[in-house]
Amino acid sequence: MNMKENRENSRKKFIILIIIIAVAVIAAAAMLLIWQFSMKNDEEMTADISSGEVVAWDIDIDVDEDTAGAWGSIQIPGYESMTFAAEETVQTVDIGNPAANSCYFVITIKLEDGTQLFQSGYLEPGQGYTSIELTQSLEAGEYIAVIQYECYSLEDKSALNGASSEFRLLVK
Repeated sequence: MNMKENRENSRKKFIILIIIIAVAVIAAAAMLLIWQFSMKNDEEMTADISSGEVVAWDIDIDVDEDTAGAWGSIQIPGYESMTFAAEETVQTVDIGNPAANSCYFVITIKLEDGTQLFQSGYLEPGQGYTSIELTQSLEAGEYIAVIQYECYSLEDKSALNGASSEFRLLVK
């Protein structure tokens, strides 16, 4: 009887060991999938959906004297209008992240109806664009457009505040 009990105990231990290994493999696979998903999202955010060469950018912008240099304040450039060339995707612009900021910018330009024309990757303070490639060309005319700034921590790329503003887009 002892031998039979030993064999049965050994079998139970073996089954328990197999279950533990299976659970560990499933947990490791789940962690790997979660890690890959988070890396994919980070890569998507850093990849420009439109292209353009990132250049040094340090344009003076009007700053509210009451908040200039205040702890945690972020300088957000505003535009009354921009002019684009009709039927062209490559456009001359002057957009960027002021050097005084202590965060990344992701800049999106879209039409009032939500049509996205351009989105940058993470722009460090002092980086910007003088030329961008849009996702589509536009016909001549005047459009209402939106420039959106998403701000992210330089340390861990966690989301900070952001801003968006409308401007006139003149396409000639």
